[in-house]
Amino acid sequence: PGDYWILFESAVIYYSFFVFCVMTKIGETDEALRTAVINSMTEEGEKCDLEFGYMIYDEAQWLETKSGNKISRDAKLYGVQRIKFHGKAILKKNTIIRGDLSNVVIGKHCIIEENAVIRPHYKKYKDEIKYFPLVLGSNVYIGENCVVEAGIVGSNVVVGRNCVVGKRCILKDCCKLLPGSVLSSETVIPPFAVFGGNPAKFVHSLHQNVADDILEFTVTYYNSFVKKSRLEKELMAKRQERDPDPQQKDT
Repeated sequence: PGDYWILFESAVIYYSFFVFCVMTKIGETDEALRTAVINSMTEEGEKCDLEFGYMIYDEAQWLETKSGNKISRDAKLYGVQRIKFHGKAILKKNTIIRGDLSNVVIGKHCIIEENAVIRPHYKKYKDEIKYFPLVLGSNVYIGENCVVEAGIVGSNVVVGRNCVVGKRCILKDCCKLLPGSVLSSETVIPPFAVFGGNPAKFVHSLHQNVADDILEFTVTYYNSFVKKSRLEKELMAKRQERDPDPQQKDT
């Protein structure tokens, strides 16, 4: 199971290097090919294009707040007045956030993939059920089809796809939950630890620079998730830099 994290780290390094190469070379790319990429939108309005390093989305199917949060119109946010965003988060299609149960805090550069459920945890008392706030730190990645009922998820945390994080769990800073894991209620994942399995248990430790890797991953993900109109403007600007006055060139 430890190989999952090695693959993740390799993917982060490869993706960062790839984006650097893309930004260096984009001015040299043929305009017709760029236009073809922009026009090749998927039915869902989102395209992950490996050649250009962009994930392109259609503004008609997404909302962008003043603080830079990008929220799918198909996401379901209950009790919006009790959901606090720190900015630049991405909430994909069919994400559910239950702010109607208790306060939910979502840190900066959080990426929440499709079909994930973020739900405050609760305790049963004699005559009532009481819900408690749920906090996600900054630079948190939640994979698709996850259910998270933790008390606190620290910063620089990765939760793989198809995971269940039980009630009142605490995920400290700089930790990882492997895909398909089930974290039993009230489990604490310490810093720099990888947990996995059902029930999830300690697998191995992480290196001390993992915070920088996860931060770079979430920031790069966010910056690469761009709307179609913005990409068109950027490509037009690049074209003008390369050929500022095509009429003068013809004469």
